[in-house]
Amino acid sequence: MKKIIPVSFPWMVSPSTPMLRLIVDENGDCLVRFVGFFLNESKQNADSINVVDAYDGLTIDPEDKCGSYQLISLSFLDAGWSRRSPQHSDRQVVDESLFDWSQIEGQIKAGEDAVSWQARFRSKWNETGVCPDSSVYIVEDSEWAKEVGSGRYEMKHYLILGESSYVEVLAKDFRWVSEGSLVGW
Repeated sequence: MKKIIPVSFPWMVSPSTPMLRLIVDENGDCLVRFVGFFLNESKQNADSINVVDAYDGLTIDPEDKCGSYQLISLSFLDAGWSRRSPQHSDRQVVDESLFDWSQIEGQIKAGEDAVSWQARFRSKWNETGVCPDSSVYIVEDSEWAKEVGSGRYEMKHYLILGESSYVEVLAKDFRWVSEGSLVGW
């Protein structure tokens, strides 16, 4: 079974407004863009907005990188392969039975109700500054990576879960940047 290893970030892919987008070019540049949620909310005065950009109908302030909802860009370095897939079912973005999720600390535990899970999740996030489940993972023992031979290039299999689709990238590494906060969120 493929093991899922969480990638640590101070944000998570927004479960309600991810707007997951995969952008690739023939030179191997690969960018995944989405709305990220940061736990620590920073209130801003609407009068302080100087520069405003747009992304899929959302208003982004590139000068403000302190809001709860921010446009995140994950740039994959030396990307060889990428793909986007629609959600697996109405209840699961990916077929969860294909993966070993035991390394994901943010998963709901057996017998835990939603309120207790959310309190534990937020407490851990506040304590460490790292989201317990960012919805970005490394897939170990990946059949896709073996099939295309990406191991010879020392690439990792990355999986990014959105709300109604997911993106997979085979790449050596990545970096991320906030493009700014969503205005009015």
